[in-house]
Amino acid sequence: MLPESWDKKEQKAIYLDKKAARKLYPEINYELLLTDGEAKDINNDLDRLIQKIEDIEKRFEMDKVVYSAEMVVEKLKSDKTPTTKKEAHSNILFDFIDKYINDHKATREAGSLSVYRTLKKHLQEYQQETKRKVTFDKIDYSFFQSFQNFLLSLTKTVDGKAMPFLTIQQ
Repeated sequence: MLPESWDKKEQKAIYLDKKAARKLYPEINYELLLTDGEAKDINNDLDRLIQKIEDIEKRFEMDKVVYSAEMVVEKLKSDKTPTTKKEAHSNILFDFIDKYINDHKATREAGSLSVYRTLKKHLQEYQQETKRKVTFDKIDYSFFQSFQNFLLSLTKTVDGKAMPFLTIQQ
């Protein structure tokens, strides 16, 4: 930002149209001046920052803490950094399949549950092969296409011959 785009007295970014800028500063590159929108964005960011600082100072005062500028800056920085990192449980889909199998052992035929075990095995192989995490939120049409292509590429040896996996009757 050029110094000509800053109001020292008001401590705000300013917008100068090209006509006014030419009169005041004939030697500058007018393309480097802030647009009206850029000046407003900068000023809004500054206003939010000032409000955050005032809130931090009020909190220190309410807690009767003698504070310094460095303490305010540290608190401002720590407020920007999340204190806990939200980790997505990457095996939640596989855990779901396991729970389904376990919950339905008494009511389903063993053969029908083996379909779910096989699905889980194929999904895990797909994840390992493609290096793409398989999670509920990533299952969409594109995933199905990719997973189907993966399954079509699988082969199984029958009578000493490699056969496409999906063509074999189980």
